[in-house]
Amino acid sequence: MRDVIIKLSSFVVLVGFLFWLGTLACSDDPVSPEPVKDYLFYFFGPEGTPELFALHPETRQIDSIELPWNAREEVTVSADGKRLYLTDRDRTVVISTD
Repeated sequence: MRDVIIKLSSFVVLVGFLFWLGTLACSDDPVSPEPVKDYLFYFFGPEGTPELFALHPETRQIDSIELPWNAREEVTVSADGKRLYLTDRDRTVVISTD
C-alpha cells in the first residue's frame, strides 16, 4: 500500500511540475492586445480612370497604380494579402502586391 501511495504522489508531483513548466514556456499573455496591423483597403479611382488605390489606415497614406485596362467590377485580396484578383466582365487578372 505504501508503494502505491509513493507512486501516486510521485505522479502528482510530476504532473504539477510539467504543468508549471508549460506555463513558463508560454510567454504570450492571452489577454494583452495585439499590435494593430496595417491592412490595406483597395478601391478604384473615379469612373473612366484605370487607377487602383491602396489606403493604409494606420498611416493614412494612399498608394496608387495605373492599370493597363479599366477594371471596374471587383477587387478581391488573397488571404495573405500578397495577391489581388481583379475581375472584369469576362476575365480575372491576378496582380502581385509586391
